Amino acid sequence: MVIQKGSEEVEMMIAIVFRPVADVVITIKSGKARCVKGTVSKQVLHDISDVCREKQVKFAEIHVASGGKIKLFGIPKKYHQRIKNVVSSRP
Repeated sequence: MVIQKGSEEVEMMIAIVFRPVADVVITIKSGKARCVKGTVSKQVLHDISDVCREKQVKFAEIHVASGGKIKLFGIPKKYHQRIKNVVSSRP
């Protein structure tokens, strides 16, 4: 985009970033999972809590967007697949 500024032209670039909006947000505090947005079965929360306690994950967050995209924050990468399997295993 080129904008006229006085007698000179200034070229500008505008970037728009779209972040996926999470339909479900699960927080882990002291190893216990709690759904703070959306709905998740008690069994999924229990299973996530079990994995987090076993792997000593004290504080983390899980975002699930429409279409099933899962983003994990505060969970070591080596445990991502296990947590994703638990989250996607039940409604």
